[in-house]
Amino acid sequence: MQLGKLDQVMQDLETYEGELAHELGRVQAALAALRGVGGSSASPTREADGPDSQGTFDLLRQIFKENPDKEYDANGAIAELDKRGWDTDAQDRVNAVRSALARLTTWEEIERTRRGYYRLAGEVEDVPPDRTAGEQPQRPQEPADDPWASAPPAPAHSDFSDEPPF
Repeated sequence: MQLGKLDQVMQDLETYEGELAHELGRVQAALAALRGVGGSSASPTREADGPDSQGTFDLLRQIFKENPDKEYDANGAIAELDKRGWDTDAQDRVNAVRSALARLTTWEEIERTRRGYYRLAGEVEDVPPDRTAGEQPQRPQEPADDPWASAPPAPAHSDFSDEPPF
């Protein structure tokens, strides 16, 4: 092999070694959480971005818990995260927050209220005042013995005298 190719292979292997070290740290943190080391009972996939416990997920949880009735989109969440000193290595900060919001929604910690907006899960119920939570609106019952009950209405009669009314 040429010296240039050996240098490239060595550089690639060193990069791979760094990636493996990072993944090994994540696996060790997950195992520690599963074993209950440090008193953590959280699922390992819900751990913060590192051992500092002020990662993106933890800060977002804190923001939503402090403002349970407020909705946030990704940009609003970034503004709140920046107030708390949030920093990320992600090239696209908005996409990183959108991904975190989607993951928190999957874990049912927050809920999507409309496209791109989220709030703390289960805090505010949108129940009309005339119904209680869990009660479904009732559809009017049609008679079961009438085969024409589901037929569309007959067309309205036109002003043309030579056409039948149907």
